[in-house]
Amino acid sequence: MKKYFRSPLSLAKGLQVEVERVIDYISNNVCYSIYYKDAPYRYIVLDSTLAKKLASYDLIRKDLDSSYSSIKCLIELIHKTSQSGEEINGWGGHDNSNYIIMKSLHQAAIITYAKCFSNSSGGKKKKRSAKRGVKLESSLIDNFPRHIRETHTLLMEQRNEYIAHGGATDLEQSFSIVIPPPNEEFNFNVITLEIHSGEMTLEHYNNVLLLINTLQEELKIMQKKKTDALIQNELLKMTEEDIAKRSVINHVVKFEK
Repeated sequence: MKKYFRSPLSLAKGLQVEVERVIDYISNNVCYSIYYKDAPYRYIVLDSTLAKKLASYDLIRKDLDSSYSSIKCLIELIHKTSQSGEEINGWGGHDNSNYIIMKSLHQAAIITYAKCFSNSSGGKKKKRSAKRGVKLESSLIDNFPRHIRETHTLLMEQRNEYIAHGGATDLEQSFSIVIPPPNEEFNFNVITLEIHSGEMTLEHYNNVLLLINTLQEELKIMQKKKTDALIQNELLKMTEEDIAKRSVINHVVKFEK
């Protein structure tokens, strides 16, 4: 089974092309093609270390965009439920669909955000070249305003100690109690009660948006420096023969299910 997707892409000087992706679910391949005025257009796949890092930093940019969008949706839902007077703190179990949506958005945003600051070796899988290989360093936020740095620390704590792992944190607590029977019957009722304080206030959520915006601006600067270096050190040194030799009509990428 194959699926075809084509989307516009704006280049320098107003040049408009389209990127076509053909996903083959049988062979687990994605074939990329470029079209200009509905005709196939040749392009070069850059495979240097610098080019791969530039592409990987774009994955981080998209993760930040995803986290930002989740928080925006969450804030909108908070405003909506507060206007209706609906209880959204989750008391009484997970029967409240809006609470489930808000919790999911909250956790997805934090996990995706923290992913930008971490790397994984792939566990015990067979060794292969890193597909991402880059991350944002925590030192990047050292010069941010204090409340923005504290927001970053809070997000990382929630991810590491509450959402992704069961850590030693006050964000998640439980305790057991016993309720003696009101009569003399030997029938004690042991139950557990818990508190999850991982939710954040609107002020915190707005600080998250500000944090992500600030990181996105820093990332733009980093990507521009790498793009300029790629153009100066590699692309401008290509001869017409190099361009002709390396140009392709399509590029096939293997993906894993």
